[in-house]
Amino acid sequence: MTVCLATLLNWNYGTREAPSVGKAALVMSDRKITAGDVEYEPNQQKIAIMPGRATLIAIAGEVSIHSEAIKRTYDQSTGITNASPYQIATFYGQAIQAIKRRQAEDLYLAPLGLNTDTFVAQQRDYSDKFVDRITDQLQQYNGADVEGLVVGCDGERLHILQLDSRGNISAMDDIGFAAIGIGSWHARSRLMQSGYVNTHGYS
Repeated sequence: MTVCLATLLNWNYGTREAPSVGKAALVMSDRKITAGDVEYEPNQQKIAIMPGRATLIAIAGEVSIHSEAIKRTYDQSTGITNASPYQIATFYGQAIQAIKRRQAEDLYLAPLGLNTDTFVAQQRDYSDKFVDRITDQLQQYNGADVEGLVVGCDGERLHILQLDSRGNISAMDDIGFAAIGIGSWHARSRLMQSGYVNTHGYS
């Protein structure tokens, strides 16, 4: 079963005699990799560490899309001093959207000798029915399922940001946890039933 899980919690950064409680994040991941119609469990992480502050991306779904999106995100983040988790999540979401847009273009426009730019520029030359059909196909294209968790600190607060298959971002800080993958429903249900909040202690 595929599941990646992130939680926010209280952590004692001091000692028993002189406690100093602050926020921490706990991130867990399975090892199942999905590549096309093949699933297997290599001895490697499904987590990528981004440059700058301690921010990571945990993945679920088609690994080829994640690999390209992570490389794009890493390259964009490298040029920014201390990129925040929100910036990294935005870069990552935009990368997923760009990859899927290219895939849809290759599927629906390339066979007609078109790309997005030429299709938009030449719409007046085509029938309304043709334009509507192609536009609908492009908008409805979902591609392979992918989900991501971006977990990190902006220098003041820890954040959990969840990305769906379309690259949309949801802030999960106040909920205190997020899960992705086929097993995410089970993980979220268990945490909800236990009344989990982001002020729980590690113990």
